[in-house]
Amino acid sequence: MTGNQQKTPLYKAVVSGNQHMVDFLYEKSKKMSGPLWTDESRTSILFECIKAELFDIALEILNERLELAQMEDRILGVLARKPRAFRQQMFHSGNEATKLLRKVWEIIVKFPKARLAGILRGPADIDGNYT
Repeated sequence: MTGNQQKTPLYKAVVSGNQHMVDFLYEKSKKMSGPLWTDESRTSILFECIKAELFDIALEILNERLELAQMEDRILGVLARKPRAFRQQMFHSGNEATKLLRKVWEIIVKFPKARLAGILRGPADIDGNYT
């Protein structure tokens, strides 16, 4: 079921940051399985979860849908904009943001060397220089 602009209730709950509703709707959606869900809609929800700092759901999505890790550069980019999430607890204690970052890293270290080097180098700026 979708609402305005083809956004699902789950998407709207994520954007609003309503953790309890997100948990409920994610389970009701059977973890975003079924014919109504596309990789695009799953990816959208994954990124919105990270933006809303719903890292536990983002991690669950990534664990259920490893193919979404193919967006690793975007995932790392969104996480990089959330430095406070990593300071909430000591890095080694394993808060949810840290667990998500570790999961992404666990996936990308298996990539071919050239692709891994590109990820580590980061995106080019407007002039084609790497920052």
